[in-house]
Amino acid sequence: ELQPKKILEPQKVIVYFHGGGYGVGSAQGYQLMGAKLALMCQAKVVLVDYRLIPDYPLPAAQEDCYGVTQAIIKQYAEQKIVLMGDSAGGTLCLSTLKRLKEASADLMLTRISAVVLISPWVAPLSYKNLSLENEATDMIDRHITQYWVDTFYQSEAQRQDIDFSDIKSVGLAKEHWPKIYLQAAGAEVFLKQIETLSAQLEEMGVEHDVDIFPDQFHVFQTFSPLVPEAKDALKGIAAFLRSA
Repeated sequence: ELQPKKILEPQKVIVYFHGGGYGVGSAQGYQLMGAKLALMCQAKVVLVDYRLIPDYPLPAAQEDCYGVTQAIIKQYAEQKIVLMGDSAGGTLCLSTLKRLKEASADLMLTRISAVVLISPWVAPLSYKNLSLENEATDMIDRHITQYWVDTFYQSEAQRQDIDFSDIKSVGLAKEHWPKIYLQAAGAEVFLKQIETLSAQLEEMGVEHDVDIFPDQFHVFQTFSPLVPEAKDALKGIAAFLRSA
């Protein structure tokens, strides 16, 4: 947990799910990202160390993120709760919303004031969902994504937890969605599926904002201060949360 020293009782708690294809990454590795978010958003940030493949097959990660979210909602009864994640972590935000709905935890759902999805990997099971023209400019390509899919996708039963190529599969009615903020990089291979996600939310009438950062690569936000545009992206998240 990270929070600014000058804030004794933060008004927002950000539950952050890191990316890494469900197989790499850790809360420790995201401490700098978490600290920047805590300062810019003036919030407490909880970095979640969920179980990783291959030692813990899916849906272990989804179960951990859901369990932590439940605990945070109960622990911070007066604060606004924000779900946030990058890449596979963004998808874990959606699976958490879905599990809250399936558990008929409608009161808990209302406690989620906003969801911030940073280059979410919402459509992993087909090449048609990739912007293949961006392979030369991104840090990942179809071969890397296919390797991850081959590693974690072991049965059709897992599709419901990882594939949100049709966002309606989350199962929320329009009025039950929290505010959504999408960020994407203009030169990343996930751009196509993120634009599709935004179009689907628009069609459903779900309130959301989307920013696409030209010429940037997948999850460039985590490279601040090395990438100057990363600071602008984090400022965008802070501005969005001020109104959430």
